[in-house]
Amino acid sequence: MTWRGLDLANKSVFDELVPLFIAAKAKRQVIMVTHNANLAINTDADQIIVAEAGPHQTGRLPPITYTAGGLENADIRKAMCDILKGGDAAFRERARRLCVRLER
Repeated sequence: MTWRGLDLANKSVFDELVPLFIAAKAKRQVIMVTHNANLAINTDADQIIVAEAGPHQTGRLPPITYTAGGLENADIRKAMCDILKGGDAAFRERARRLCVRLER
């Protein structure tokens, strides 16, 4: 694997990790937690769950909200693009590769 600081280089993610996840996905359910849009998108995740923590109040846990949906859902894509590395470019590439029109 190629490392850049603490991040996996995108080429390593695509070349080495994506095929492993796709092969595993064919045999079992895979649950992944990531901030790497290329990994989530190129493994063609069936469902994305976006967790967001609200403001932290002293002595209390922050409120946490969840939004779920597929990659074709515009709200999910926007949330992913806001928080994940490479989000918008990765979505455009996936849509081009699969010849899919994404919702606006």
